[in-house]
This record gives sequence, C-alpha cells and structure tokens, in this order.
Amino acid sequence: MFNRTALLSALMSLALVGAACGSSGPATPLQPDRPAAVTPDATGDPAAQREAACSGDVAPGCPSPQKPECKNGKWICVSPATAAGITPPVAPVKATATATVDMNNGGFSPATITVNAGTKVTFVNRGTKSIRPASDPHPTHTALAGFDPKRGIAPTENWSYTFTKRGTFTYHDHLSPLLTGTIIVK
Repeated sequence: MFNRTALLSALMSLALVGAACGSSGPATPLQPDRPAAVTPDATGDPAAQREAACSGDVAPGCPSPQKPECKNGKWICVSPATAAGITPPVAPVKATATATVDMNNGGFSPATITVNAGTKVTFVNRGTKSIRPASDPHPTHTALAGFDPKRGIAPTENWSYTFTKRGTFTYHDHLSPLLTGTIIVK
C-alpha cells in the first residue's frame, strides 16, 4: 500500500526539479473531460499513474461533507462513508400501511402476519400485565435493530414499529420469552 499524499508530493517535487533543470516546459494539465492514459509508472503501479494524473488539476469544489478524490485520472466528489468503503444506508421507506398485533397474557394475535415493506405495525396490550415485543434472539434482540421498545408496554398501551427491511422476522415477549410471533415483510 502506498501513501497517496507522499506520492503526490514526490511527483510535484519532481515536476518542479524538472522545470528548474531546463525541461521543455510545464506539464499539460489533465483535461477534466478526458481520462488520463493509464500506463504503469516507474514502480509498475498503474493506480499510482492514475492518481498522479490528477495532481496538476484543480480539485472540484464538492458540497459538504463530500471530498474530492482522484478516480481513473478524473476528480470526483465522494462522501466520507464512500471513501471509507462503507455503503450508505438505503433511504427509509415511508409507512404506507398499518397493521395491528394484539398482545395479551397468552401471547400475540395473530401469531404470524405478512406485511409490505414500509408497514407500521402497532402492538396493542389487551392483557393484564406488561408485555415487551422484541426481535429474536432473546435476550439481545439483534436480529432486527430497533425492534425493541426497551421497556414493558403496560395494559391498554401500545407501541409501533415500521418494518422497512424485507425478510422473515421472529420475535418474542422479552418478559415471557416463550410467547412468540413472526412478521413476514415483503
């Protein structure tokens, strides 16, 4: 792996030394609409050559928080997450439908429901004790992040969760883990 900043500094220094030693003139800057010719540099690294092609250009003014990055001999604007190799999350789906799951001392009703992505499911406690619907596995609730009210839902209260991720999700009552249910999101 090479240090891009050090490489660019070294190439800039070489260009200045070449100009001071009587080179035939300054290098022609890369045209923004034309990619640089990709030939291996002295180390045989074509990626280093592409990176060097952008060194004479002026980086574009990127909207915050994006930063300029040289890709294939052209300047592009990239987000910090993209630059770090992280895929940005998909925009959340708006709740377009609703569904209700009744909770009571005997469990969830219906025990299995099928909904479309973006459906807001409301869990209504119709029992006489607190119930806490939460994604499996018990007790960590990590199968579906956010599907856990973090507290018991008292009788007559309700709690809602919007299902944006497609898949089959099993859940349980954290306070009585043998009470279970399934939500299928299409």
